[in-house]
Amino acid sequence: MTRFIKYLSRQSRIFYFALGLALIVVIALSDYITGHELDLSVLYLGPVCFISWMLGRTSGIVFSVLAVAAWFANDRLTGHLFPHAFLLYPHSLLHLWKALVLLATWIIFVIVLDKLKVALAHADERFATVLEGLYGAVYVVDPNSGELLYLNHRCQIAFGAGEPLTSSRQIEAQLQPPPLSHDEGRGGEVYDAAHQRWYLVHARPLRWVDGRDVRLVAVTDITDRKQAEELSRQQQEKLQQTSHLITVGHMASTLAHEMNQPLAAIANYTMGCVRRLRAGNWDAQELLAAMEKAGAQAERAGRIIQRVR
Repeated sequence: MTRFIKYLSRQSRIFYFALGLALIVVIALSDYITGHELDLSVLYLGPVCFISWMLGRTSGIVFSVLAVAAWFANDRLTGHLFPHAFLLYPHSLLHLWKALVLLATWIIFVIVLDKLKVALAHADERFATVLEGLYGAVYVVDPNSGELLYLNHRCQIAFGAGEPLTSSRQIEAQLQPPPLSHDEGRGGEVYDAAHQRWYLVHARPLRWVDGRDVRLVAVTDITDRKQAEELSRQQQEKLQQTSHLITVGHMASTLAHEMNQPLAAIANYTMGCVRRLRAGNWDAQELLAAMEKAGAQAERAGRIIQRVR
């Protein structure tokens, strides 16, 4: 794969170089055909700038020299074939001076373009460095085609599964519900069942570098937070169960303490009545009074149970 990429890069450089030479030849022929009635030297700046931007400063300087050489040779040839045009530049020093001026001007353009390209590259690097340094996964998707226009390394690791990501559907297939089902800017929690991970998804519209409307999606792993919330919920449930057990224990203790006296009184009254009946020396009024007192204690026990309940 690396060799293929290097091959494509080499082929592209050859193509750009050949295209630049072809443009210089076309401009030189046009300049020759017009016989210096039109000054076409400014057109050489086109291939010089093109090559400088595509192939770098060194190639730009080389093409500046080639363009000046083509202009100078074409100018001398035109002077011999069209003497009336050559009268515009009667001295060779003027031709040489103009060639040097053109060369200096084009080299300045080459240097400026190279610095501009480097500045833009550094700006892209800073942008990419910031996104690559984020803890969450970030990707940019074309909402119409689903094409991934950008994704950071963490996004590739989280959802790539060893395969390159080319479409947002590869990511959304792992998330339930898909990120695009949420309202813009609000985001929502989604679950990756394959990896048992929770994610917080935020999406917002964005205008891409080519002018089309795209969607920027930020996916943050919140699995640790969800696990902490689940652990907290389980602990709360255990605390509630413990609280219920404590409440039941207090209720049992209260019942045991409150019910002990009336039950003991009921037992004493009834056992006293039983002993008198067995002895045969009982009095109806005494037995009736004892049974009434036992009934009163039973009613007291009922009120205690009702109060505790």
